[in-house]
Amino acid sequence: MCSNVIKSVIKNMTGQELNDMPEVTFAKRMALQANLMAKFQLADTILSKDSANTLQFDGTSKWGEHFFTFDITTSEKTYSASLMDLATENSATQLNATKALFNELGEIYVSLTNEKNPEILTKVISKMVKTIHNTMSDRGPTNKPYVKLFEEWRKSLLPKALENWETLNEECQQSIIDIHDFYCGLHFTNKFC
Repeated sequence: MCSNVIKSVIKNMTGQELNDMPEVTFAKRMALQANLMAKFQLADTILSKDSANTLQFDGTSKWGEHFFTFDITTSEKTYSASLMDLATENSATQLNATKALFNELGEIYVSLTNEKNPEILTKVISKMVKTIHNTMSDRGPTNKPYVKLFEEWRKSLLPKALENWETLNEECQQSIIDIHDFYCGLHFTNKFC
């Protein structure tokens, strides 16, 4: 059915007739490939631009299901990182989703750069998380506790991300540890519209 519509549109727009259309499996395979390449691009961008990246996140519940989305903003642009279906909407579940996101990005990056050492994966994840210096979310009740959990997790990864962590003085370590938390008020304003 869909192929007939595509063939008709192509014929009417270009005057060309299509004989063969890609199979559904081809389209699905291409979607999977595009997803992998997008995640590799995101991981590579995060690792190559060690700047103050921002982790933006938001969650919503619809019809008894909980959805959580991540965006990562670099100095140049915002990347949509993930949309996850969560069992529950609480700060611990959100942190586990964050860990899963960075683990997936790390695994894809490591596998496509042919790194076989398992210790490399931990280092790659640690380096990506280290670049997050800001968080942004709405004022949802689970977000402040989630940010605290994220900050603790990030702090635990910093010695793995920086080879000379122990040699840095306390003030320098603290400046690297510090994260800026931003809370968007747009959702509050939306309720008046």
